[in-house]
Amino acid sequence: MRVGVYSLRDGFRNFGDFIGPPIVSEFFSEPVIAADAGLVTRSPVLVAVGSILHLVQSGDGVWGAGTRFAGAKIEVSGVDYFAVRGPLTAKEIVANGGPKVTAFGDPGLLISSIPKYRELLQNHRLQGSDREKAPFLVIPHYSHAKHLPSRLRLAMKLQSASHSKIRSWLGLRMGVSKTEEGLTRWISPFQPLDLIVRHVLTSRMTISSSLHGLVTACSFGVPFRWWWPGFLSSHQADEGRFKYRDFLESLTSLDTANGNIDMASGSTVEECIRLGEQCVGVVPSLESLIRSIPDENLRMRYRNAMVS
Repeated sequence: MRVGVYSLRDGFRNFGDFIGPPIVSEFFSEPVIAADAGLVTRSPVLVAVGSILHLVQSGDGVWGAGTRFAGAKIEVSGVDYFAVRGPLTAKEIVANGGPKVTAFGDPGLLISSIPKYRELLQNHRLQGSDREKAPFLVIPHYSHAKHLPSRLRLAMKLQSASHSKIRSWLGLRMGVSKTEEGLTRWISPFQPLDLIVRHVLTSRMTISSSLHGLVTACSFGVPFRWWWPGFLSSHQADEGRFKYRDFLESLTSLDTANGNIDMASGSTVEECIRLGEQCVGVVPSLESLIRSIPDENLRMRYRNAMVS
């Protein structure tokens, strides 16, 4: 089955964009092929993760993806909407003349259910006083990394561009900074998902301007806080907040002990630390997302498509 991902042809390796295929493979119980959802002419795909509804074409299926901002043009004709990321995306689909979607949840929240990552959880998750002694983890959105101080930019480059143990070690050392509250470790979003998960599990709290940094932490029940950098322009800030609010509001829509999720973001890492964790660390129920998995007949179009 073909699962749509973002800009595969450009070698884009942001970890959040590649959560989809392993999750779909696990929960749909069949092998998948990652396909570039941005191709103008392609076979139908299942779009499962990311803010990529603007890339959806007639014939596609959507299971958990979202849109980037309010007022976006979204294809609704001939598209099967099984589930979307959150209630704000659902409203945008209706505004474009599409169906009412009631199943919410970012499929990235299911990452902790995959056996290999569940094993990482058992082996690396910190508890109690051990977590209090651990460093805070910061995962910047890939587009925000260029605004960081030169030392942190170099740390990001070393972490993501080299397979050498020495350079990776140096990148991690250079990515550590100090705050009044303790050590802060900065991690490149271009690292493999396995490494991101390990860092999340061994952090005191995950602070992220990468949406799937928050999603990953939430999946494993690790405290998190949304960081929205103060160096962004007002236009960037207004447009970019949509997908984070969509995700956070989806948590209040799910059957969870979280109650009303704190929607506040911090403009600096220090402010995020002062604000504390976004929710109480309870992993939301994803029964509605799992129940919305399309049956065999509905997903034949994505399975039988020719591979481009």
